[in-house]
Amino acid sequence: MGEGQEGYAKEAMKNAFLVGGWVILYNCHLGIEFMAQMEMLLGRDVEIDPDFRLWLTCEPRALFPIGLLQMAIKVTNEPPKGLKAGLARTFTTIIDNDFLEKHDMDKWRKVSYAICFLHSTVIERRKFGPLGWCIPYEFNNSDLEASLTFLDRHIYQAETLNQQPNWDIIRFMVCDVQYGGRITDEKDFELIQAFGAEWIDEKILGSAFAFNNESEYKVIDSTEAQRYRDYINSLPSFEKPTLFFLNQNADITFRRREGNELLMTIQMTQPKESDTGTGKSRDDIINDYVIDFLSKLPPDYTEVDVRDIINKLAGPKGLDKGFKVPLNIFLFQEIMRLQNIIGIVRKTLIDLREVREGNIILTPELQDAADSIYDSRVPYQWLYDANGTEISWLDTQMGTWLSGLQDRNAQLSGWLKERPPVYNLGFFFNPQGFLTATKQEVTRQNQINPPGGNTGEVWSLDDVEEQTIVRDRNDKAGQNDRGVIIRGLYLEGAKYAVKEGGRLDELTGKDTFVDMPNIFVGAKMRDKNAKGEYEIGNYLCPVYKYKQRTDKYFIFNVKLRCESPQQNQWKLRGVALLCQKPL
Repeated sequence: MGEGQEGYAKEAMKNAFLVGGWVILYNCHLGIEFMAQMEMLLGRDVEIDPDFRLWLTCEPRALFPIGLLQMAIKVTNEPPKGLKAGLARTFTTIIDNDFLEKHDMDKWRKVSYAICFLHSTVIERRKFGPLGWCIPYEFNNSDLEASLTFLDRHIYQAETLNQQPNWDIIRFMVCDVQYGGRITDEKDFELIQAFGAEWIDEKILGSAFAFNNESEYKVIDSTEAQRYRDYINSLPSFEKPTLFFLNQNADITFRRREGNELLMTIQMTQPKESDTGTGKSRDDIINDYVIDFLSKLPPDYTEVDVRDIINKLAGPKGLDKGFKVPLNIFLFQEIMRLQNIIGIVRKTLIDLREVREGNIILTPELQDAADSIYDSRVPYQWLYDANGTEISWLDTQMGTWLSGLQDRNAQLSGWLKERPPVYNLGFFFNPQGFLTATKQEVTRQNQINPPGGNTGEVWSLDDVEEQTIVRDRNDKAGQNDRGVIIRGLYLEGAKYAVKEGGRLDELTGKDTFVDMPNIFVGAKMRDKNAKGEYEIGNYLCPVYKYKQRTDKYFIFNVKLRCESPQQNQWKLRGVALLCQKPL
């Protein structure tokens, strides 16, 4: 299917109707509009030979007609669930005796097994959601086969030249090229490299080696594929999260995520017209919600009044006031975006009341909003504009979304009166803009009054970077004249021990995340001689706006102190700071 193929598909189907032929349509996700016509083409009024069969291949698409799905017998081809099942499939379909006997050296067989183990691990890690991979990549057997083919040729070349295989080349080709070629997120690319550093290394050749120190998972050596199959069958049926380098509580995150998806599916399939059991009709309940929401909406902001207030708002020490101060400009932009949301929400709620009173007609947009409010979900038009661009903050529950509206309004309205000592980073529409404005302010302050009186040091915005310092929980947060203090971040995958100068530590109990202490954010001259995080004992912890860890929601990195050899450990743990509570 695709552009211009609908006519050929329809003609082939009509001919097969008469003679009982079979028709297969490939890539039907490229012809969603034609799929919508399929129910009519296969309707009861059409004479179809009983032997006729129609096959459709399609990628998952939300817009695929549900009626057509209900008519069809569904067949899916997915990787087997569980690392054990994945390994068993690999040693049944790809690895055989001939493959294992290609090279008469244990390094060939052990590295091959390690790559197969890595393949099953990266696939199974997807079940942990953003904690496993920022983006759930579709790794498949072609990645594994390409990696094993390269390993075969590399070892053959090494044997021909009487040399030893090069671990760096193997690691680069497998992790950076074969699997890394699918990866689009920078943090995920660093993750696959960290896997390679751990499992594609000379240490796997030792007899005492076990994957992630899990004694059940060793690297065996044999020229018989059946021995591998027997060994795989003896592995535990359920893998601990620690095998994937995740904290033991990651399984709680997975189960909770799975449960939430099930409940959401049940909620979405509930009938829209039913008895509520409270004596009130569905429209009465929606109307009660509308009245309640209207009473909780903040008052509207007037642009002229906001400009007048900001013109008088002082800046930090050494700078002017009003719109000459970068953070004051940022404040104005945030208030205008908040007013846009308040206006949209108020208009939707008022229109729903007008529909109930019969003053206006019920449009599809208002019907969707009413359905969402009844289900305690956030209406689409409150989250996105007509082009699908995000205009507010993403949240699945109406209650927490409205609380977020009130919290954002409280922070911004308080800022209009006086610059706050602490800012909640998650309450901004554009947190990156907030950090950029902060760097601009610090740069200007240092141009006027260089630190330490060093007049020879010229500060330029292009030459500075964020400076982050974690505050002790008992510190009384106060205004810093050359930077800001932020709060409202949640650390997922680890905890931050403020003792001993502060450092990352393992989570304890059943917590999957912890509140992060306040963080001072300033600016400093970029060290052009710096060689990266590994030499200074810091983990560059990514900060994301939402639970979804993609480049779109990435804000910046915060340096968190850790033991020097542990940077890879926290990277494999999926440790990150989130502005949204990861429930």
